[in-house]
Amino acid sequence: QGLKRRFVWTVPFCRRGLMAQGRWRGLVPSAALALSLLVVGADGGIIKGVLKPLRRGLNDGTSMPVVGLGTWKSKPKDVENSVFHAICYAGYRHIDAAQIYMNQDEVGRGIRRAVATADCGVKRKEIWVTSKVWMTDFAPEDMPVAVDRILRELGLDYVDQLLLHWPIPYAKPPPGCPPSCPERWAGTDDILRPRGADGNIATG
Repeated sequence: QGLKRRFVWTVPFCRRGLMAQGRWRGLVPSAALALSLLVVGADGGIIKGVLKPLRRGLNDGTSMPVVGLGTWKSKPKDVENSVFHAICYAGYRHIDAAQIYMNQDEVGRGIRRAVATADCGVKRKEIWVTSKVWMTDFAPEDMPVAVDRILRELGLDYVDQLLLHWPIPYAKPPPGCPPSCPERWAGTDDILRPRGADGNIATG
């Protein structure tokens, strides 16, 4: 009693990734709209929402939800609840994370909380989790450590998609830099954004 249904069209936005000719097109509307069915209480509050996102088949036969919840620049202490509600109450099945966002622990808590909540009715295998390796860890010897760090931060046994965050590797500073840096990294004050003495990013 006191419930009514509303159909709400939402326009999801997505990054069109690494495109032809290496140019960045920025944010563009996705190819189609996602339809959300919201069950609304008599007081107007959303009780349950079911997002029916587009899915894209991959070469190995896996089906990936196209519409995902981004977590970049999410406010600290808000991320866990945002992820939990997106999965349980809005029907999201794709969560996008990254090491450089510095919030994967909260993202992981939100995912695990949703899976552990019986009323959500969601299994881990139904949630597509994307994360990204940062540009200082592209070397083969650094990759296993980076992957372990991502899984540890998220508190998950696996991720469904692991990306290179950007197609340009950064030159990883040696131990002790900063503050004690060789000439190549002389301008480095952030280990994740190594810079030379001229202030330019040290790539390699």
